Amino acid sequence: MIEPAAERLLEKVDNQYSLVVLSARRARQIVDYHAKLGAGLEEKPLPPLLEGSIHGMKPLTIALKEIDEDRIGYERPPEVEESVK
Repeated sequence: MIEPAAERLLEKVDNQYSLVVLSARRARQIVDYHAKLGAGLEEKPLPPLLEGSIHGMKPLTIALKEIDEDRIGYERPPEVEESVK
């Protein structure tokens, strides 16, 4: 079984496209964090927000679990919100 379940994730966002965009953006942020962490750079993106061990988890899985646990969300700009309605 896939965890977290897609049905449960779709309850957190308004549609499947928003879920894809949100999870992909967050996964890229996590990849950037690990790349910059290894390079020793001062400015780093937000680290993974999950409690406990994330060792061995792929960035997209981490992002989906963060969405499921309501640790990240999204907000549309007002002009985009009007065009969606």
